[in-house]
Amino acid sequence: MNILFIEDEKELAATGVAQLEFKGHNVFPAYDTAEARAVLDNPERPVHFVITTRSITEPANHQPTHQPTHQPTHQPTHQPT
Repeated sequence: MNILFIEDEKELAATGVAQLEFKGHNVFPAYDTAEARAVLDNPERPVHFVITTRSITEPANHQPTHQPTHQPTHQPTHQPT
């Protein structure tokens, strides 16, 4: 499995990468969002799984490719008395 591992602390990244590689995974380390984006944008490096403690956001002009088909709604099961 190809894993993108995003961690900005180099020592933690090295430990995480070593553990995942020991389990037989191909790991692409990234230390910031720009490096992660470069890995994801490379068609020769398909990523199957992402591990991160960071929030990855899309640019303001990004259009989602998938729209949810179901919007959850909350309906009370009882009325207060």
